[in-house]
Amino acid sequence: MNNVRKWLFSDIAVGAVLTVLILAAFLWQWRPLEDMEYRIYDLGLSLRQESVKSPPVAIVAIDDESIANIGRWPWPRGHIAQMIGYLSGCGAKVIGVDILYSEAD
Repeated sequence: MNNVRKWLFSDIAVGAVLTVLILAAFLWQWRPLEDMEYRIYDLGLSLRQESVKSPPVAIVAIDDESIANIGRWPWPRGHIAQMIGYLSGCGAKVIGVDILYSEAD
């Protein structure tokens, strides 16, 4: 019975010492432990990641040729609305419009 108590006590002592050492390593941000944590995190993300094809990105810009064909700026808001409607009809998920209308239509 005495041997069992010594064995149990030594296991508990080793476990406590290891726990304190690991907690101290996390508290003081021991570099090898951080590297291991980052590698495990990256591995988990790479296993979880699906192979997703990135959708095409289209930038619709107003250039000199467009101004020559449609007319001087600012264009009527109806033209901009038609462009947005066309892009939406083509299946655009996000449409961003960055236009400053400083003059009346």
